Amino acid sequence: MRLPFFALLLIPFTLFACEPATLSSMEPLRQGTGFDLGPWVTLVSADPFRICISWLSANREAAALVFSIDSTNLSRSTDADDDGTLHSVCLALTPGSTLFYRPESTRHPYAEDLFSVHAPEPAWPLNIVVLGDIQPVDGSTMASAALMLERVHEENPDWVIHCGDSLQNGSELASWERLLTVLPRLAAGTPLALVPGNHDVRYDDGASWAAGFPQEFEPGLDRRHRVLRAMDARLFLIDAFYGPMSERDFAWLEKELADAQKAGLWRFVFFHGSILSSGMENTDTELQRQLIPLFDRTRVHAVFYGHDHMFEHYEVAYGPWVFDADHEPSGRPIHYFLTGGGGARLEHEYGLLERPTAYSEQNLHNVDTGEDRVFTFERRPWDGARINELADPAWSRDGGAYYHDCTQACYQDDAAFWGHRYGENVLHYLTLEIGQSEAVITARYPDGSVMAGPDGMNPQTWRIFR
Repeated sequence: MRLPFFALLLIPFTLFACEPATLSSMEPLRQGTGFDLGPWVTLVSADPFRICISWLSANREAAALVFSIDSTNLSRSTDADDDGTLHSVCLALTPGSTLFYRPESTRHPYAEDLFSVHAPEPAWPLNIVVLGDIQPVDGSTMASAALMLERVHEENPDWVIHCGDSLQNGSELASWERLLTVLPRLAAGTPLALVPGNHDVRYDDGASWAAGFPQEFEPGLDRRHRVLRAMDARLFLIDAFYGPMSERDFAWLEKELADAQKAGLWRFVFFHGSILSSGMENTDTELQRQLIPLFDRTRVHAVFYGHDHMFEHYEVAYGPWVFDADHEPSGRPIHYFLTGGGGARLEHEYGLLERPTAYSEQNLHNVDTGEDRVFTFERRPWDGARINELADPAWSRDGGAYYHDCTQACYQDDAAFWGHRYGENVLHYLTLEIGQSEAVITARYPDGSVMAGPDGMNPQTWRIFR
């Protein structure tokens, strides 16, 4: 989706238009939920800093946004781009400025509320929160989502990157109502950059998700991909789950990563599909075979993804066993983070502790010996007796903070093969602090404390250098 600029200049804000769309392409979100919901802020680009402010009206009506850099005098007003139900106003903010705003409509449901969003200065460090599957389906998951969103708001990040499945069903009005009831606790003042998840887009080809979260994607590709550019950092938000990327999209990603590598830039990748996982959906082996060699070849600094609703950390040193005999692995470890605990039901609620033993196979080649081998990997249930007693039971949605540590007991053979370091079945988020030469990644519980394993001696925090 492209978002062309208007010619209207409002200092220190530039107004630009969301891409127009027909009502039929926006069903069912543009029908509304029957409630006044929002607002929420979507990050369109980091440099320049462009956002879209959106909200939903219970009934079809005209709406506008009033705003200013002076919280006591909202002196600017612009009509929203809308069809009477879903409203959006898109602005480019000057770095360092704070926008105070309030949506207005015929009935003025937000008349007593004042919201604000800040455009960060282009200076190190860049502070980002990475959040996984939210996916509220009932009252308990809405409560979990609210807990997570409020805590992330307290982190005061420059923006949040969401790794897909914000919704249970992107084409279902009830799903939007549940999400938008809790999302403003974070997103009314913190911009969100989102990758699509299977639950977000598969029911209506992503029309409602794209309407609700106006973003700017690379043109001419088969699926929704984009790059956030901020100083010497490149953050690749790609549409990847359920199998490999198309040849066209893969070629685009390969070139972008190679160019960033050649320029010596930070390279972080975000998508939804579980490229490595010991959870219930488990590993997407087709995506794994395509992307792990690429990330090794272009020396990506870290990879973030969701889909399975828990936390896991892997250090993947590709080689000497490779997917193709012509691969030339570097053997350099890359951090992979499964972050699916943004409020959704956790993996034990899908049968993680009861699943039957299962097997998978991988055909691999050893570049040192020339051997070709078919590996058979066994998958077993997680052990319900292994609980991190240091974690609040509420953080595991009352199921116990079950953990996975292959130095004690490994529940999946290929997890150990690919460098599994630690996993925990809990609500969590990741902080990503990017400095000029050093980045720090930390897994945190819903109270902001650092995840540190059952004995408190395995803190899930890492320093990465470029």
